[in-house]
Amino acid sequence: MIEVCGNILNYSDNYIAQCISSDYKLGKGLALTLDDKYKIREKLFKDYSEQLGVYPNCILTDKIFNLVTKDKFHNKPTLNTLGKSLVMMKQQIEELNIKGIVIPELGCGLDKLKLKDVKELINIVFTKTDLEIIMVHYTKE
Repeated sequence: MIEVCGNILNYSDNYIAQCISSDYKLGKGLALTLDDKYKIREKLFKDYSEQLGVYPNCILTDKIFNLVTKDKFHNKPTLNTLGKSLVMMKQQIEELNIKGIVIPELGCGLDKLKLKDVKELINIVFTKTDLEIIMVHYTKE
Protein backbone atom coordinates (compact mmCIF):
# COMPACT_ATOMS: atom_id res chain seq x y z
CA MET A 1 0.00 0.00 0.00
CA ILE A 2 1.27 3.44 -0.95
CA GLU A 3 0.27 6.28 1.37
CA VAL A 4 0.05 9.89 0.23
CA CYS A 5 -1.40 13.12 1.56
CA GLY A 6 -3.84 15.16 -0.49
CA ASN A 7 -7.38 15.16 -1.81
CA ILE A 8 -8.86 11.95 -3.17
CA LEU A 9 -10.70 13.96 -5.83
CA ASN A 10 -7.32 14.53 -7.47
CA TYR A 11 -7.44 10.79 -8.30
CA SER A 12 -10.83 10.84 -10.01
CA ASP A 13 -9.51 9.02 -13.10
CA ASN A 14 -8.88 5.98 -10.89
CA TYR A 15 -11.15 3.49 -9.19
CA ILE A 16 -12.01 4.83 -5.74
CA ALA A 17 -13.49 3.07 -2.70
CA GLN A 18 -15.60 4.62 0.02
CA CYS A 19 -17.74 3.44 2.94
CA ILE A 20 -21.51 4.02 2.90
CA SER A 21 -24.58 2.85 4.80
CA SER A 22 -27.21 0.48 3.42
CA ASP A 23 -29.83 3.25 3.50
CA TYR A 24 -27.83 5.09 0.79
CA LYS A 25 -27.94 8.43 2.66
CA LEU A 26 -24.47 9.68 1.61
CA GLY A 27 -25.14 12.81 3.63
CA LYS A 28 -21.76 13.68 5.15
CA GLY A 29 -18.04 13.51 4.63
CA LEU A 30 -16.44 11.95 1.58
CA ALA A 31 -19.67 10.17 0.64
CA LEU A 32 -21.42 13.52 0.22
CA THR A 33 -18.49 14.96 -1.73
CA LEU A 34 -18.36 11.99 -4.11
CA ASP A 35 -22.15 11.99 -4.45
CA ASP A 36 -22.11 15.67 -5.43
CA LYS A 37 -19.59 14.87 -8.16
CA TYR A 38 -20.82 11.47 -9.41
CA LYS A 39 -24.55 11.32 -8.43
CA ILE A 40 -23.94 8.01 -6.64
CA ARG A 41 -27.07 8.12 -4.49
CA GLU A 42 -29.29 8.51 -7.56
CA LYS A 43 -27.56 5.56 -9.26
CA LEU A 44 -27.84 3.38 -6.14
CA PHE A 45 -31.59 3.99 -5.83
CA LYS A 46 -32.14 3.56 -9.58
CA ASP A 47 -30.02 0.47 -10.18
CA TYR A 48 -29.62 -1.16 -6.75
CA SER A 49 -32.87 -0.48 -4.87
CA GLU A 50 -33.28 -4.23 -4.30
CA GLN A 51 -30.08 -4.12 -2.24
CA LEU A 52 -31.30 -1.35 0.06
CA GLY A 53 -30.73 -2.52 3.62
CA VAL A 54 -28.20 -5.18 2.60
CA TYR A 55 -24.88 -5.04 4.39
CA PRO A 56 -22.06 -5.87 4.34
CA ASN A 57 -21.98 -5.37 0.61
CA CYS A 58 -19.94 -3.78 -2.17
CA ILE A 59 -21.64 -1.97 -5.04
CA LEU A 60 -19.67 -0.61 -7.97
CA THR A 61 -21.14 2.55 -9.54
CA ASP A 62 -19.05 3.80 -12.44
CA LYS A 63 -15.53 3.77 -10.93
CA ILE A 64 -16.64 4.06 -7.28
CA PHE A 65 -16.65 0.99 -5.04
CA ASN A 66 -19.30 1.66 -2.40
CA LEU A 67 -18.42 -0.48 0.61
CA VAL A 68 -21.69 -0.92 2.47
CA THR A 69 -20.41 -1.37 6.01
CA LYS A 70 -23.38 -0.45 8.20
CA ASP A 71 -27.17 -0.46 8.26
CA LYS A 72 -28.13 3.18 8.82
CA PHE A 73 -26.11 6.35 8.33
CA HIS A 74 -26.04 7.02 12.09
CA ASN A 75 -24.66 3.56 12.94
CA LYS A 76 -20.96 2.71 13.03
CA PRO A 77 -19.30 -0.09 11.09
CA THR A 78 -17.14 -2.76 12.65
CA LEU A 79 -13.88 -4.18 11.39
CA ASN A 80 -15.88 -7.32 10.64
CA THR A 81 -18.38 -5.56 8.33
CA LEU A 82 -15.58 -3.55 6.70
CA GLY A 83 -13.60 -6.75 6.16
CA LYS A 84 -16.53 -8.55 4.54
CA SER A 85 -17.15 -5.56 2.25
CA LEU A 86 -13.46 -5.48 1.31
CA VAL A 87 -13.56 -9.19 0.42
CA MET A 88 -16.55 -8.50 -1.86
CA MET A 89 -14.65 -5.61 -3.43
CA LYS A 90 -11.61 -7.83 -3.95
CA GLN A 91 -13.74 -10.37 -5.82
CA GLN A 92 -15.09 -7.67 -8.14
CA ILE A 93 -11.60 -6.23 -8.68
CA GLU A 94 -10.29 -9.65 -9.67
CA GLU A 95 -13.25 -10.31 -12.00
CA LEU A 96 -12.75 -6.93 -13.71
CA ASN A 97 -8.94 -7.27 -13.77
CA ILE A 98 -8.47 -3.90 -12.08
CA LYS A 99 -4.82 -3.11 -11.36
CA GLY A 100 -5.13 -0.18 -8.95
CA ILE A 101 -7.48 1.55 -6.54
CA VAL A 102 -7.42 4.73 -4.47
CA ILE A 103 -8.90 4.72 -0.99
CA PRO A 104 -9.35 7.18 1.84
CA GLU A 105 -8.77 6.17 5.45
CA LEU A 106 -11.72 3.77 5.15
CA GLY A 107 -14.04 3.89 8.14
CA CYS A 108 -11.71 6.16 10.10
CA GLY A 109 -13.33 9.56 9.63
CA LEU A 110 -16.93 9.87 10.74
CA ASP A 111 -17.09 6.12 11.41
CA LYS A 112 -14.30 6.21 14.03
CA LEU A 113 -12.43 2.99 13.24
CA LYS A 114 -8.73 3.03 14.10
CA LEU A 115 -6.44 3.62 11.12
CA LYS A 116 -3.87 1.07 12.35
CA ASP A 117 -6.55 -1.64 12.47
CA VAL A 118 -7.98 -0.69 9.07
CA LYS A 119 -4.57 -0.74 7.38
CA GLU A 120 -3.86 -4.14 8.90
CA LEU A 121 -7.22 -5.43 7.64
CA ILE A 122 -6.59 -4.10 4.12
CA ASN A 123 -3.18 -5.79 4.06
CA ILE A 124 -4.73 -9.09 5.13
CA VAL A 125 -7.54 -8.96 2.56
CA PHE A 126 -5.28 -7.96 -0.32
CA THR A 127 -2.28 -10.14 0.50
CA LYS A 128 -1.12 -12.25 -2.43
CA THR A 129 -2.55 -9.79 -4.97
CA ASP A 130 -0.72 -7.39 -7.25
CA LEU A 131 -3.32 -4.66 -6.76
CA GLU A 132 -1.79 -1.23 -6.29
CA ILE A 133 -3.57 0.47 -3.40
CA ILE A 134 -3.05 4.19 -2.81
CA MET A 135 -4.36 5.42 0.53
CA VAL A 136 -4.95 9.17 0.50
CA HIS A 137 -4.72 10.88 3.87
CA TYR A 138 -6.90 13.94 3.43
CA THR A 139 -5.31 17.36 3.58
CA LYS A 140 -6.90 20.62 2.54
CA GLU A 141 -5.27 22.12 -0.50
